[in-house]
Amino acid sequence: MTVGIIGGGIMGLVIASRLSRLGNIVHVMESESQLGGLATWFDYKDFFWDKFYHVILPSDHYLIDLIDELNLSDQLMWTPTKSGFLWHKQYISMNNHWELLTFPALTAYQKARLVGGILACQFWTNPEKLHHVKAKDWLASVFGNDVYKIIWDPLLESKFGSLKESIPAGIMHSTIMRYRQSRKTSSGQEIMGHLKGGLKVLIERLAQDIISRGGKITCNCKVTSITEQSKNVVVNTNTAQQPLVFERVINTLPTFIFQKIAPDIKGLYREQGQHPQFLGVICLSLVLGKAFSPFYLTNILDRGYPFTGIVEPSNVGSSEEFNGKHLLMLPRYEVPNSPWFDKSDQEIKEAFLEKLNSIRPGFSDGIEKSFVQRARMVQALWIDSVPLYSEPQRNEEESIWIVNSELSQGHTLSNNNIVEIATKALKKMTWIQGR
Repeated sequence: MTVGIIGGGIMGLVIASRLSRLGNIVHVMESESQLGGLATWFDYKDFFWDKFYHVILPSDHYLIDLIDELNLSDQLMWTPTKSGFLWHKQYISMNNHWELLTFPALTAYQKARLVGGILACQFWTNPEKLHHVKAKDWLASVFGNDVYKIIWDPLLESKFGSLKESIPAGIMHSTIMRYRQSRKTSSGQEIMGHLKGGLKVLIERLAQDIISRGGKITCNCKVTSITEQSKNVVVNTNTAQQPLVFERVINTLPTFIFQKIAPDIKGLYREQGQHPQFLGVICLSLVLGKAFSPFYLTNILDRGYPFTGIVEPSNVGSSEEFNGKHLLMLPRYEVPNSPWFDKSDQEIKEAFLEKLNSIRPGFSDGIEKSFVQRARMVQALWIDSVPLYSEPQRNEEESIWIVNSELSQGHTLSNNNIVEIATKALKKMTWIQGR
């Protein structure tokens, strides 16, 4: 079976690798110059690392199984990490039960409500019902109004920006459960993992696996149109002089983008004109000579910061992987049409560093390099209703499929979730050769 796969992110590469292993001939078409999509890597001059921040949690079973499948388990490193909070311009650690008991932002009663609410989340029998409830209302009911105002409201605002009021509770339930599973129940110690060398290692291994089995990968390859022809699918691109012909095509791009490429495919778009809203990210990355804090993630409870968190990936990896340097990331989440995406790199850098220096005066003197990254479409959010589809969309002949992050079904988006979507979608494809 010949299969064309549109998009060379983790989703497309996993699908291509697994189809190749079953004897299918695949061709991955990626519009960018580098594979990986949102999980791709970046050259920070002193080292290569993920373009945006990613970690692996012990509960990420789909991703861990993929790593094992690709014989990369010896590259998976687990590190005891720390998370903190910025409160009244003070760094506060919360990494074990004692630190929770002494956490100054909450009273004893509020701490009990926080712990009780988190424990209650794991016994929620039907998280799907939370699609009909707003996160702000659900969090206030589970944790109490005071805990919501002090902890959850600023975190919602930092993560979802202008969409804060609309986010369904299911996404927050998924987020709470995922990160709770990163901690040991006995001590509360946080454990996070990464591949030695970053996700670049995973992406390159997937590519090697595809090519070694007769598959093809073309970067800088933008699909311009798709049509049906007899029992085949005809794909036009900006790189091939002649149309490419496949027996099957799998698209991993957002549905509304694919509709522009293939507007007339019969039976493919079951819900015409309805799409999720997307959230994007702007991230200032700083290469430092020394760590900014001991934390991987610092949650910001104070108001008025242009960035939504402080992330230090080098506190998860080893010193050798970062060539003795430290990497700090300052993300800001925005809707795709936000004017923040149109600001210059210098404007973003100045706005972010002004506030960072207010926390640690003179900090800018220790910055060795800085980079601004942007991605307008990171997470698909079904915020007006329940997700419109729970499995891949396909045309009447099942020759064209849509498998993308819109199938996350209200879960917090992660690379584990992406691999899960790809794994479940492949099980729906009864035509796959070699089963």
